[in-house]
Amino acid sequence: MVSVTKSVLLSHSGIESLEKIIALRKTEKPSFSKNYISKRIGLKSRGYLTDVFKGRKKLSARYVGPIIETLSLDTTEATLLEKKILLETEFAKSEKVRDQLDREIKILTKTLKYHEINMDDMRDIFTFSLVYLSLFLFPEHQASERELMAILKDVPAQRIQSALRCLHQRELVTKADGIYKINHKKDFSFLFTNFSQQHEIKHLQSAIDESRSKVPDIAKKRDEVLFLSSLLTVKKQSYMEAIDKLKDTFRTVHSELEDDEPDTLVRLNLQMYPVISKEKERCLHEA
Repeated sequence: MVSVTKSVLLSHSGIESLEKIIALRKTEKPSFSKNYISKRIGLKSRGYLTDVFKGRKKLSARYVGPIIETLSLDTTEATLLEKKILLETEFAKSEKVRDQLDREIKILTKTLKYHEINMDDMRDIFTFSLVYLSLFLFPEHQASERELMAILKDVPAQRIQSALRCLHQRELVTKADGIYKINHKKDFSFLFTNFSQQHEIKHLQSAIDESRSKVPDIAKKRDEVLFLSSLLTVKKQSYMEAIDKLKDTFRTVHSELEDDEPDTLVRLNLQMYPVISKEKERCLHEA
């Protein structure tokens, strides 16, 4: 079911994808229908969605989120569908909003494609991503092993060689006469949503280790680096809501910055976590 949904999202517009995914859900659960969705989201007109799919009416942006919630999609699929549909609603009236949605759709599409890559045996996702994205800095997105080692001076040669083998095996790069080149038919983005939990933890540990060595750059490159830290008291509910907002902001900034013809490789980290909670302290006292 997931692969079919993914295929639909990658090959159709937002409204077309929505109609097809509803039809797929109905094959699994006959009671799942346009009427069922209309009732769930509080639509008075049972024929509204039919009119939308037939092109007689435009879907209102305020219904997009509630409709998608009924589909039980994973995070990446749900977000991509939402952005695609919003592009076809009154939400995208301005050119600025349309451009932003287009960028986010591009990133999310790459992210969805990433899920097709087998990473189960990948031991070093950090170097894998570093080597892959470094290739974009070279003319025509191609370089030799030696050229990559020259710009990745802090990375052991063995890890670079291993990453290149993995990239080539997964057809993410082509290799000819010792030159590795990005295969743009399979290019993708490295977002937090891309990783399994195991890979995510390893990647974050490496990224945090790397960031420690960059903190001193604040003194000499204040305009180029950003390290911010705050300690604050919060209500847990507000904190949980902020996490979702920050994830959206993170994805938006990523999509605004990412460029296919770059001159710089940037690490974008974001951390937010509870240090002490009354709940935990109460449990300790009771014990």
